[in-house]
Amino acid sequence: MTEKVLETKELWAGYYGVAAVRNLTIDIEPGEIFALLGPNGSGKSTTLLTLAGVLKPIKGDVKFVGHSISAMPSHSIAQLGILLVPETRGIFSTLTVKENLALVRAKASERTIDAALDLFPQLKARINNKGNELSGGEQQMLALARAIAMEPKLLMVDEMSLGLAPNIVVDLLDKLTDLSKKLKMAILLVEQHISMALKYANKFAVLRHGECVLKGDAIQMSYDPQLLYKAYFGIK
Repeated sequence: MTEKVLETKELWAGYYGVAAVRNLTIDIEPGEIFALLGPNGSGKSTTLLTLAGVLKPIKGDVKFVGHSISAMPSHSIAQLGILLVPETRGIFSTLTVKENLALVRAKASERTIDAALDLFPQLKARINNKGNELSGGEQQMLALARAIAMEPKLLMVDEMSLGLAPNIVVDLLDKLTDLSKKLKMAILLVEQHISMALKYANKFAVLRHGECVLKGDAIQMSYDPQLLYKAYFGIK
């Protein structure tokens, strides 16, 4: 039996003791892409921040490769191999692409940095440009390259498609899918574009008002899109 990369059990998460996510139980295996779906304010980003250790669970548990990480600080969780690419992308706008990547050199080798750059030839050509000189797509490439260079076991990406043209998003998702299969890297993808997310995901869950209202196999759900849309929009 394959060991789960990530498991949450009856996870409650939020801010200052007020739950924004309630009773969330999901699991992700190596090489899987898991799509966490839901409208704005449903608790998706709160879930990612909790899994990354930025927020502490109110109750419930988070396990990473079989071990509880609920009480661990965020830097220790990152060292274990859980990395978050936030919605804001988290790059340093006044540093060049090369300098942004150099910041992870303590955790990544020249080999893995070069391999990450090879995934994004367009970014490689802009190696001496500053972050604020890059397009939105190039900034997302830089954020992804920096995370991939550290060879995570679980890569979490929050709203990758935000502000990007659909063709750029498809290209990025194609690259992530290939990488996930090659390295057995699990990916947790928070996305508002339902059909696009399901095309690439193995499993999914829909959050609405902080509760999981539907979850399952992404391929099977593609045969019954109405059920998914009803859960997403709260239609009975």
